[in-house]
Parts: sequence; C-alpha cells; structure tokens
Amino acid sequence: MPDELAKLLLEGSSRCSAREAEQKVPDSPGYYAIFVDEADALRPSFAKILHDRQTELIYIGIATKSLLTRLVDQDVHHRRSSTFFRSLGAALDHKPPAASLLGGNYKFGKTDTGAIIQWIDEHISVRWVCVKPATKKAETEAIGQLRPLFNITHNPEALSELKTLREECRALAARAPADGRTSD
Repeated sequence: MPDELAKLLLEGSSRCSAREAEQKVPDSPGYYAIFVDEADALRPSFAKILHDRQTELIYIGIATKSLLTRLVDQDVHHRRSSTFFRSLGAALDHKPPAASLLGGNYKFGKTDTGAIIQWIDEHISVRWVCVKPATKKAETEAIGQLRPLFNITHNPEALSELKTLREECRALAARAPADGRTSD
C-alpha cells in the first residue's frame, strides 16, 4: 500500500484547488496531499528545494474519520488547530502574537490568520484518497517516501529551516505581551 498510496497522492484524479475543497472533499476517512501550485510562491530557499525535487508537494496528512473535517476545516480554513497551518504561516513569515501559546502550539492573530487563508486559496491545491481504515503506518511510510516540505515528523529530509521558523514562532508566542494584553 505505501508505494500505491504515494502514487495516488501524487497522481490521483481527486485534485482540486483549496477554494473548491469544501465542495469536493468527501466526509470519509483517508489520506491527503497538499500542493503549492507554483513553487516560487514560497520563500526562495523552499522554492529551490521543490524545484530540485521536481515536485510541488508540501504536506501529507491522514484523516482517520473525515477528510472534510481534517483537510478542509483544519488545514485549509483553519477552523481548528493545524500543524500544516502553523508551518505554512511560519514559512510565509507571519508571527504569532505574544501570549498566544496554548498547549505548546502557537496561534496567529486574526489578521495573519486571514492572510494565510487567503494565500492558501490563491496558491494551494489538494488531493485525497479515501481509505477505510486509514492507518498511521501508511501515512508515515508515504511521508518517508515522498519527503513533503512541511512534514517534519517521519520525514528523513525534514527541513531545519522550517524547524527553526516554528521554534521562533513558539518563542514569540510564549512571551508575555509588553502591555500586559494579548493582541488580536
């Protein structure tokens, strides 16, 4: 299944723009891949890696219950906390406000969140594969095989630059605000 899953995530027929995802992604378990439509939309260092790897794949995920909830609500629309969203925001140089760290995860302010969602709508496509049950093992193997730019865990070529950007965001979010209040 890992080789087959990797192939389906890269070449399957289920691809659509992030804008269309809410209407097209099914409410079923499975796996998904997130692509940037043009590598040059990202910072030059990330674009170079994508060009060198000859791919636009930036993330692979699993939805054990619902692709619609996991991929669309969390990663694309950020209605819930999302590792992909935090990585993308950091890669796009957005910074979380002070005192926004919750449970080890940072959160961007409303303005930055809106800007990231708009960027996703303009630059991201998604592909999915419905599988029941979707297993973590298959996701881990697909990440190891395809090495998506924004997957840190299980990725043999996880980017130290992305890890550093995320650590910087986490440190900023852990700081107390200068005026004693949290921002947007």
